[in-house]
Amino acid sequence: MKFVIPKVPLFFGVCVCVLALVWFLTEKVATPPNTELSDVGLVIAAVNSVAEQPVGHVLVYHSVRPIYEGITDEVGYYTVSPESFELHLQYLRDCGYDIVPLDDLAVAAEGGKSLPLHPVAITLDDGWKNQYLYAFPLLKKYNAPATFFIFTNAIGHPNYMSWNEIRELVAAGMAIGSHSKSHPYLDRITDLQELEKEIAGSKERIETETGREVSAFAYPFGVHSDLLESLVRETGYREARTFTSGTFRVGENPFLIKGIAVVDDMKQFKQLLTCELT
Repeated sequence: MKFVIPKVPLFFGVCVCVLALVWFLTEKVATPPNTELSDVGLVIAAVNSVAEQPVGHVLVYHSVRPIYEGITDEVGYYTVSPESFELHLQYLRDCGYDIVPLDDLAVAAEGGKSLPLHPVAITLDDGWKNQYLYAFPLLKKYNAPATFFIFTNAIGHPNYMSWNEIRELVAAGMAIGSHSKSHPYLDRITDLQELEKEIAGSKERIETETGREVSAFAYPFGVHSDLLESLVRETGYREARTFTSGTFRVGENPFLIKGIAVVDDMKQFKQLLTCELT
C-alpha cells in the first residue's frame, strides 16, 4: 500500500515555518541603529539645550556722579548720576532680574554653575573715585555684587581710587578685574613683552594689593584680537569682557563677553532690559 502525504497539511506546515522565521528575524534580532539619524538628533538636542539657557546681560558703567551744568557730550555719555544708578538697581530688582557676579557667567559657560533665569552682571570701568563715592554705597544698599575693572597705573592718582578703597570694595564682596596697566590700545603695541606686562602685570599687582585672585579682564576700549585673547587666556584669566553691545548665553566664548554701555537715560535702560519677563 502506497503512503501518500496529504497536500493541504504540507502546505499549511510550510506557511507556519515561514511565518515563524519572519517573526524571529523582525522581533528577536536587534536592528543596528541609524547612526546618521542619531547624530542629527544629538545636534538638535544640543542646539535646543543652548537655546534654553538663560540670557545674561552685562552692564558697563564708567563715571557715577552728579551731572553738572556745562558737562560735555563726550563726558556726559560716560556719566550716570547716582539717582539714575539707584533707579537702575530698583528697576532690576522689581522686574525680577538676578544680579550675579560676572565670574558666574564664565563658570556657567564651562558647565560648572547654573545661572538664574534672568541674570545681570554689573561692571564699572577705569577705577574712578566717583565709583567708590557714589556707586559703591548703592551697591551695598541693594546687596548687588559688581566687578570694578581698574588699570593699575592710575590707582592712587587724583580722581582715581586708592588701594585702601579698593581693598574696602573687596572686603564688601565686590570683585576687582584688570583693565590693563595703563589703558592703552593694546592692538597698537607690537612688542610682545610689553603686551604681557600690560595684561599679566596688572593682574599680579591687583592680586598682591588685595590678596584675591583676579579672574576677569576687560579689553581697554573694547579692542579685541586673537592674539590678545590668547595672551589673556595664557595669563590665567577665566573671562574677558569686550565693549561690543549684546547679551551672553552659556556656551559662548567667555573671553568675548559682550557688554551693554549704560547711559543716563531711564527710557533707554528700560528698552535694553524689558520688565516683561517670562
